[in-house]
Amino acid sequence: MIRFKKAMCGDGNEVVLRLYVPKGARSFDLWENAKRTSVAKVLGIFDVYGHLTELTEAYSEHDPSFLYRVGEWAIGTQCTKQTGGGIYSWKTFNEALWYWQGSRNADWRKRTTWQ
Repeated sequence: MIRFKKAMCGDGNEVVLRLYVPKGARSFDLWENAKRTSVAKVLGIFDVYGHLTELTEAYSEHDPSFLYRVGEWAIGTQCTKQTGGGIYSWKTFNEALWYWQGSRNADWRKRTTWQ
């Protein structure tokens, strides 16, 4: 399944990752379209406007040492519903973007062509 995740790039700008989560990956539905999973392949890195970038890696907001690299599998540690861990993602680009910017930028919907 395709999922989206917020992240940071090397210059400190916000980006959204497009992820592939394979069948059989350990996953937990958190609420509505939010999911925590044990493994995901990074398909691409997009800017906040929904444009594919040439970036090849981004890092986790919560753990800057955790890198996501395009074309590689990211492995989330200690993925459980109760204690967290894993790779937190959303069903849509806009949900991932809102999770990051919604409380800071009420005009976020106008910034992207993704629906």
